[in-house]
Amino acid sequence: MNQRFVQFSTEHALGVFFTLIPGLLLIYWARRSKSPEVDFWIRTFIAGILVFFFFVMRFLRMYDGSWSIQDDLPLHLCGFSSALVPVLLFNKNFRLYEVMYYWGIGGATQSLLTPTLVEPFPGFYFWEFFATHSLIIVGVLYATFIFRYRPTLQGLFRTYGLTVVLLLPIGLIDWLLGANYFFIAHKPDTASILDFMGPWPFYIFPLSLVALAIFFLSYLPFPIADRIRARRSRETIRSGV
Repeated sequence: MNQRFVQFSTEHALGVFFTLIPGLLLIYWARRSKSPEVDFWIRTFIAGILVFFFFVMRFLRMYDGSWSIQDDLPLHLCGFSSALVPVLLFNKNFRLYEVMYYWGIGGATQSLLTPTLVEPFPGFYFWEFFATHSLIIVGVLYATFIFRYRPTLQGLFRTYGLTVVLLLPIGLIDWLLGANYFFIAHKPDTASILDFMGPWPFYIFPLSLVALAIFFLSYLPFPIADRIRARRSRETIRSGV
């Protein structure tokens, strides 16, 4: 058995499959049932798992002595999202939804593709990583398909502006703590998209542009779906005539 997690391995695929797929099935269940009671309990389950891992992971790291202020504050985008998606599932705030949508679909998806993870299968931190990032995605998709929310271009630019504005205080925190939140101080030790963007600090600017592109890609399914529906509607009208 591997002593360290290996990207693009069988354990990587298993981590994604056993956390993301069940979450997507919960959305399907809620959509088919159309029951307020089922909706409530599914939202409670998703939020509860996120809250459980948010606190228990940090407690265990303190208990086993691996917790550090440089690594374990929730100051990455996915750290913010894991704390705020449970709030979204119950307050149903649309502005919060838009931020969580772009951060979740853009950031958590990238994390699942290239995990910054050390502990291999089947350790607790392995499952914490995959469950947390998968359920961030599931949470925003739940709001999309069950609350029938959809992100807007204005929300895209608001979220991007917020993300860029956060670079300054997060960068200051990194400098004061010797940390690497938002990966501003240096690239992650594991393989990631940053490997194609040049050395520090030059990769920060192209990274911000890539983030904007990822936000746009996250938005694109909605106007594409609108065009497909409009075309089908026109075809239906023509066939009726």
